[in-house]
Amino acid sequence: MSLTTQKFVEAVKAHQLWLNNKPGGKRANLSYESVSGLKLAGLNFSRAKMSGVDFSNCNLAGANFTETDLFGADFSNADLTKANFTKADLRGVQFYKANLTNANLHKVDLRHGEVMAVTADDKEVHEKRMDKTRKRHKRMVAANLSEAAMVNAAVSQADLTGAILQNVNLTGANLSKSSLMDCDLTGANLAGADMSGVNLSKANLKGANVKGASLRGAEIVGASMAGVDLSQVDMTDARVVNTVEQLATDLQQILDSHQVWIESGGKKGTQATLDNQDFSRMDLADRDLSAASFKGAKLSGANLRKAKLVMANFVDADLTEADLRDVDARGSFLQGANLTKARLEDSDFSPSDILDHLGHQTGQFHAADFSRAILRGAGLTGTNLTSANLATVDVGEGRLRTAILTDAKLPWDTDEKVD
Repeated sequence: MSLTTQKFVEAVKAHQLWLNNKPGGKRANLSYESVSGLKLAGLNFSRAKMSGVDFSNCNLAGANFTETDLFGADFSNADLTKANFTKADLRGVQFYKANLTNANLHKVDLRHGEVMAVTADDKEVHEKRMDKTRKRHKRMVAANLSEAAMVNAAVSQADLTGAILQNVNLTGANLSKSSLMDCDLTGANLAGADMSGVNLSKANLKGANVKGASLRGAEIVGASMAGVDLSQVDMTDARVVNTVEQLATDLQQILDSHQVWIESGGKKGTQATLDNQDFSRMDLADRDLSAASFKGAKLSGANLRKAKLVMANFVDADLTEADLRDVDARGSFLQGANLTKARLEDSDFSPSDILDHLGHQTGQFHAADFSRAILRGAGLTGTNLTSANLATVDVGEGRLRTAILTDAKLPWDTDEKVD
């Protein structure tokens, strides 16, 4: 047994006495030690100070790390089956290829971590290890759980912001109410995992397996979901929004050029033509997209709240469940558009002035055209549909009565009473 190992064992024994309030007890401070390869199954390290400890290749099955300071520790290839990490500080920890099957990571902190300084005690006891440790930590910017086995692990209410979980096996794991913001979950296996209430904003789930998982009430804003099959996922009340930054570069350039065109009154930039493009669940709120063309485009679940859509073209576009509340869509073209369950409350679809090529008013107006559009289940409370063409709209019984319908062309079979 090496001197380091002997010191480690003595410190652990003293720590057990400390935990039990017995004479001779002392809280373990084993920061920056290396115990790689040791069999430490079932030991109680709760509340110990173990920043930067090298636990690689250790057998730690059933070990207790409750509330332990493990900042920057290395558990690569370690057996952590049924280990308990409740409320532990795991910032910057390395779990590469570790076995965390049935482990408990309730309320752990797995955010980015980098050693900036050490305490006087740490420096005094471990001076010989410091240079090596600093070098190791300088390149350790995030907790790394790549290829770790975390089957049925409990990771609820944990903070994993920015953690690396490439190809991690989280089959059946409980990740409920955890923060997975900015996480790299490329190729992760999340089959059957409970991710209800998680925050996956800006996470990368490219190629992840989420079959049978629950994302009820999840926050998924700006996440990369390329190659992810959500058909067998419970998405009830989940908020899934994509950001413009996720669009292809050419589409971003078209939107930018349109903004220049709007601001210059058509003298610079280019009017946007985005026909048949996919903007599903895209966040386009507050944007000025007046006169832009979205013919046949996919905008299901898109956020267009408070956008300016004057004379915009949405002919045959898919706007199912889109948020169009408070938009200025005067004179817009919506022939054949699918607005099933869309939110149009308090929006303005009244006629728009027709301008000449110099931007001057011509005295003519263009009414919004909803002919052949589908409005079943759409929210229309307070929607201004003055003079709008609704003659052939599929709206469902009683759906129009809360809108403003002055001079509107109504369906022949409507039972609405318009004053």
